[in-house]
Amino acid sequence: MRFATLPKRKENERELNELIAEWTRDQDAVGVMSLLQSSGVHAGVVNTMRDLFSDPQIAFRNIWQEREHSELGRHNYRMVSYQLSETPGGIRQPAPCLGQDNERVFLEWLDLSRTEYQELQEQGVFS
Repeated sequence: MRFATLPKRKENERELNELIAEWTRDQDAVGVMSLLQSSGVHAGVVNTMRDLFSDPQIAFRNIWQEREHSELGRHNYRMVSYQLSETPGGIRQPAPCLGQDNERVFLEWLDLSRTEYQELQEQGVFS
């Protein structure tokens, strides 16, 4: 009866976690998940990053897209989990470095003059 209700499980949480760890320690995660699911327990495998990079379905869906980053070198970027059939999308460019787009934002989007931008730059506003 130590684990029959949520309050009892919470009260005996440490012991319950130890029992679960002992039971699962030498078992395959997918096997444990299947056994639990077949018994009506909502369960799923918690993937490691290695699992995510080697999963055939994730590879097929092109979730990881590699791009060259100016400071990190070759780097994997995660696509969104869904793909729209008419507008599938993709990673267009690597993540920008800090301040990389300042000039474009201030001159084109905020319509500062070149002189105003240079003055702000000289004052250290963009550091």
